[in-house]
Amino acid sequence: MLKEFCSGIRGKTVLSIAFVSFLFCGCGDQGGATESASVTTEATDVSTTASTAAQGAMTEHSIEDMTYSIRDVWAGDGTASGGSVRYDLDDSMLIITVMDDAGDITNPDVRAQYREGISANYETELSLMDCDTIAERPAFGVTGDIRLSDEGYRLFSYIIRSNSKWYYIQYFQREGEDHQTEFDEFLGSIRFSEEVVTDVLHRTGYVEYTVPSNWRGDGSLNEAGATYYYPDHGMLMVEEIPNNADLSSADVQTALLNDFNDGLDSGEIGMTNTLLVDNCFVMRAAGECTVSGLKMKISALYIQVEDKIYGFSMGSFEGHYTDYDTETETVFSSIRVVPKDPVTTESTENNGNSTETKLPGVRPEFKSTMDGYEQFFDEYYAYMKKYQETNDPSTMSDYSDFVKRYDDVLKQLRELDLSSLSPEETAYYNEVMERINRKLTDAAATP
Repeated sequence: MLKEFCSGIRGKTVLSIAFVSFLFCGCGDQGGATESASVTTEATDVSTTASTAAQGAMTEHSIEDMTYSIRDVWAGDGTASGGSVRYDLDDSMLIITVMDDAGDITNPDVRAQYREGISANYETELSLMDCDTIAERPAFGVTGDIRLSDEGYRLFSYIIRSNSKWYYIQYFQREGEDHQTEFDEFLGSIRFSEEVVTDVLHRTGYVEYTVPSNWRGDGSLNEAGATYYYPDHGMLMVEEIPNNADLSSADVQTALLNDFNDGLDSGEIGMTNTLLVDNCFVMRAAGECTVSGLKMKISALYIQVEDKIYGFSMGSFEGHYTDYDTETETVFSSIRVVPKDPVTTESTENNGNSTETKLPGVRPEFKSTMDGYEQFFDEYYAYMKKYQETNDPSTMSDYSDFVKRYDDVLKQLRELDLSSLSPEETAYYNEVMERINRKLTDAAATP
């Protein structure tokens, strides 16, 4: 139980560090590649001085939910490639990359870990910049002198979090160049579209609950029977505990709390109250403690349904307890018990030649559209894997067919009124999109 919770906290920290090492190795490769590239302009004589460069007009660009303005003298039209856009001027480079959210960048310890990872990649000591927000979004940055292909550069690197994405900005200013004015203008022009957060319905065993859509986590159980969700400043663990014991028993409650507290560095959680949820016995516990060296406030809720106990453990890092209290009550109050065997019912249509799976609360026509969309990407994924394995040019005709078919399936998806979906339909929509995204990510990552 809490051992799993502690494992989740440790795993999150290790993942973040590993992610940054990979990220900044990629950054170094990009920078090195640009050394052999030449920047050209047509019918324009661009001076290398900042005063002349600043005479260029500002043009607005965008990538994902971020809009910004760039001086026209910077080479680059804002076209994204592989999730990145790049601009060049006099061998200085600006690269903007959009990535999935990968950690709490408001946590000072996390910022320090990332600074160390970046410094190690460039084999030089970089320093944190005084930056907590950019365009009213959480942000931080590092700076320092680096070497790329035996050339000296000043690196300014920022990470901004918005709409469940990371916007990773790298500015490499070559020795002898000075475009700081233009770069500062770029930073000051950044704007983001408003983040729309909805409640997403999830299910574990015989319980349903909702979490905000901007929390990371897809609701899938790991081998230990636990699933994790990550808000900006903590973690929610939901676990399925096979247990024939009676949760209303004082001995069982003590055993659960002892097991939970065994995984703490210091402090403890203790029982706060008991109540009923959908006629099922529930135990609540809370306390302040230290987990994996991090100070946290933790609340736990255990609910017994049939022969299983479901545990909800919500933890928040120090400095975010006010937000945490509100979020905890929102998640815990959303918990509902569902019937024991309601998942699917099978019905045979077309004279028994096909079987359609019906889901409670999901319209058949909506499910058919989503299933068709997922089937298209299943076929596309299989095609990409085959092409990567054989590298057979003859399969390019199949690719053309996929391009033509995609317009049709995309049109059907766009015709859906997402604002009118039921909670069950919203959950199914998110499940399908998550499965598709995992396949596409896997296909893109395969060499």
